[in-house]
Amino acid sequence: MNQERIDFEKERDFSSTLTVSFTFIKENFKLFFSSLLFLAGPLLLLNAILMSIYVQNIFNFQTFNPDDFESLQFFSPVYFLVIIIAIASSLVVLGVTYEYIFLYDKHNGAKFTVNDVWNAFLKDLGMLISTFFFLVGIFILLLIALGIIIGLFAMMGGILMGLIMFALFIALMVVGPPLLFVITAVYPIRIKERIGNFAALNKAYLLAKNNFGNTWILVFISQLIVGAIGFVFSLPQFIYTMMIQLNTLQNAAVETSSVLLTSFNVIATIGTNLTNVVFLVIVVFHYFSCNEKVFGGGLMKKIDAIGNTSEDSEDITI
Repeated sequence: MNQERIDFEKERDFSSTLTVSFTFIKENFKLFFSSLLFLAGPLLLLNAILMSIYVQNIFNFQTFNPDDFESLQFFSPVYFLVIIIAIASSLVVLGVTYEYIFLYDKHNGAKFTVNDVWNAFLKDLGMLISTFFFLVGIFILLLIALGIIIGLFAMMGGILMGLIMFALFIALMVVGPPLLFVITAVYPIRIKERIGNFAALNKAYLLAKNNFGNTWILVFISQLIVGAIGFVFSLPQFIYTMMIQLNTLQNAAVETSSVLLTSFNVIATIGTNLTNVVFLVIVVFHYFSCNEKVFGGGLMKKIDAIGNTSEDSEDITI
């Protein structure tokens, strides 16, 4: 029986990248999502439950009075715990996704286990955490710089402020998708190439810069796909929350169903996080494609491997 193997180190256009990404997910669906559910599922479930508790406390809270001690419910320990668990679960989803892909590449599509993915994730956990805080630091610096720029223009008058806001909007539309790729690609670059944060960020920027148009289209389309699928999972939660808010406008206090709220939150949290995995897979394949286009290397590896390939090999490369 033929063993189908996907070639990662191959230059692809945006349509081929989308196709091979969905092919990878389809062919690895069982083990891939089993790994995600077993390893990231508990944290995602905990995050959904905590979020349900927090939201229910808010909706059961009659009025928001800044002088009332109960107003602190908005920033209760549950609120900060939700943020911490959400970050942790996102890192696990991200790490498990990338470790699975690189294990697949390392084993040339051969079988491995959820335990192998877990061990690889634990090995690189420190790297994932350091990368997260590095990117958070970069984001904070950018926000500070942006705040200073906006503040300076705000002092010069309303018309100038309007112009700068319009310019920022246009700039965000132009550089937003490639910037999202750069930020996301730092993780797989570090895991694959074992380099530092600044080196990985610089390489991600270089890859996006040399493939700007392809990157923009790929990220934009993939975000539309992921957003549409994620909205389906979030729709029950959205409808139920809107119903509660409408009732809140008519009543002093609203009783919410903890079972329904928790169920909808679980569906939304797990569904949207697993849907976002599609984008992470696309980022990896685009990283390999851009890397092959800019630096090469994949073709030479194939040439070197020809002499070591057995005559009875039945591998098929996509």
